[in-house]
Amino acid sequence: MFLFLVALSLSKVSIVPRPLQLSELEGRSWVLLDGMQIGYESSIKDYAADLAQFISDSLYTPTGIRLSVAETSSVKLGIQLGASDDDEYHLTMDENLVKILAKNRELLFDGFQTLLQLLPTEIYFNKTVQQKVNWEAPCVIVHDKPRFQWRGLMVDVCRHFFDVDVIKSIIDGMSHFKLNRLHFHLTEDQGWRIDLKKYPDLAKYGSKRDASPKPWSGGGTLDGIPYGPFSFSEEEVKDIIAYAEQRSILVIPEIEMPGHALGLLCGYPQYSCNGGPFKPRCYWGVEQDIICAGNDEALSFLESILDEILKIFPSVYIHCGGDECPRTRWQTCPKCQKRMKDEGLANEDQLQSW
Repeated sequence: MFLFLVALSLSKVSIVPRPLQLSELEGRSWVLLDGMQIGYESSIKDYAADLAQFISDSLYTPTGIRLSVAETSSVKLGIQLGASDDDEYHLTMDENLVKILAKNRELLFDGFQTLLQLLPTEIYFNKTVQQKVNWEAPCVIVHDKPRFQWRGLMVDVCRHFFDVDVIKSIIDGMSHFKLNRLHFHLTEDQGWRIDLKKYPDLAKYGSKRDASPKPWSGGGTLDGIPYGPFSFSEEEVKDIIAYAEQRSILVIPEIEMPGHALGLLCGYPQYSCNGGPFKPRCYWGVEQDIICAGNDEALSFLESILDEILKIFPSVYIHCGGDECPRTRWQTCPKCQKRMKDEGLANEDQLQSW
């Protein structure tokens, strides 16, 4: 074990996650220079052309070096993108050329992230050109693929809101470590955070709460400070989706039901069991008021909301929650009890499953 740790400490290369296969070419390095080019093979134009431009733009911002982009398979100095027929990306380097081969855009993008990790750390998170940096990377050979298809991070903007710029910075951080799923938690008892044009009262009444728990108070003491209104427009959400897509990240929306729905019910209290009125929950935790399972109009309303969400998000998945759903209101709601009887359901647990 001691010898193994020493070997790691002597390595000049740190790539996270660590690749399946990594070979260092001792004493050799590639340096990013003016006049270099990014090329992509014609056979992969459909998934490599936009990525080549993205790479050029990404390198230009911190370095001030603009690499030209061309459809070619014969780059001599710079970066060459090409095809492979397996499920790995392959990165090879010499003093003149970085070659990344993969069968799809996401794997090519992972290869580019590996290259970024080999460059000086100033390559990250900079909006202006960094001066007096030698953009040198040690030459390596990497063969790698993700261990997990779904590599995600959840962002909850209901309890604590983050604006578009912060969400984009989170997406940047995800991309650098090859995470590929952003779970976007948009609805909660404490707030509703997407302004659907078809249902404006969702954000109008659900995006602002009267107070929040004081920090370090254990959640039991409110600060008395109104929080909001905070919500994303459909256009802002589409901007986030497009930004994530450029970085090989798919955005998964979370629209919780039937519980954690107080933010929704503030604007549409008629879909609860008791009719409200409601305000977003100020304390953390779970609210007793949930969607009425015995109300056909409530179910149609939820379907219509999901129809709107489907128009915005490219994901084939929508997270509908279902956890932490108290059924207290259902126990005394005539509509819910009738639904149970009509459907032959033994209890409220089965009603939620229905």
